[in-house]
Amino acid sequence: MFKKYLQFIILTTSFIGSHAMAVTFALPPAGDNVVGELKHTYSGEGETLFELGRRYDIGYYEMVEANPSLDPDGILPERTYVNIPAQFILPPGPRKGLVINLAELRLYYYHPNERAVTTEPVGIGREGGWQTPIGTTTITAKKKNPFWYPTKNIREDAEKLGETLPKVVPPGPDNPLGKYALKLGWPTYLIHDGLI
Repeated sequence: MFKKYLQFIILTTSFIGSHAMAVTFALPPAGDNVVGELKHTYSGEGETLFELGRRYDIGYYEMVEANPSLDPDGILPERTYVNIPAQFILPPGPRKGLVINLAELRLYYYHPNERAVTTEPVGIGREGGWQTPIGTTTITAKKKNPFWYPTKNIREDAEKLGETLPKVVPPGPDNPLGKYALKLGWPTYLIHDGLI
């Protein structure tokens, strides 16, 4: 219900929730930055690129870019050859903590006590008008079943469309934050598991 107004939230990911779209790899040796492998499959009856991507833990935009000749939103003819871009280049920099590659729309989590990386697709806030911050920040709080407090700007945008948003949305199926949220050092930005 309120999901289209979620503009100031930086990232949506299932990583902090169910791991439905996450895949884990052993870290390669230093100097080798590639994990995973390119794959392909054939569509089943009534499947879309989005559904195939979810089956292989690949984001919608990754599937569209890997299959430019296929209808990005329509049902694919049965037995359509589909590329699965399940090979990733680890971002440069330290292999530590959470790293988000905005251009790739992908999150990488480097496990602290093992040589492993978990990666999954993410979404960012609304295009245009607001820039996603780039830099280093910290997680300042972890929330289970968070409340959502739409900002004044979000409520004003809703009013322009003839809708009224409440000042607070409690946990539950109408809450666009999902079941978990990580507050960041950047005010009004979160990593959360809703909208996937």
